[in-house]
Amino acid sequence: MLDIDTPMLLSSDVPTTATGTQRLIDICRHCNATEYLCGEGALAYIDKSLFTDVKLTMFKPDVEDNYTGIQHI
Repeated sequence: MLDIDTPMLLSSDVPTTATGTQRLIDICRHCNATEYLCGEGALAYIDKSLFTDVKLTMFKPDVEDNYTGIQHI
């Protein structure tokens, strides 16, 4: 519908038995990602010390109201 050609991957398709932050790292490595972008709340449970070869970036929208402009269909 949106004509987006980005390949999709289920996390269950990634060959890892890790959990938590290590699972995120394994998925990033499997996809050859160089950066993991997370929301501010994720910093409360992510083990930042595991991000050695993958950059961890926190994204905080610069908006007064996160719901402004969202249309529910």
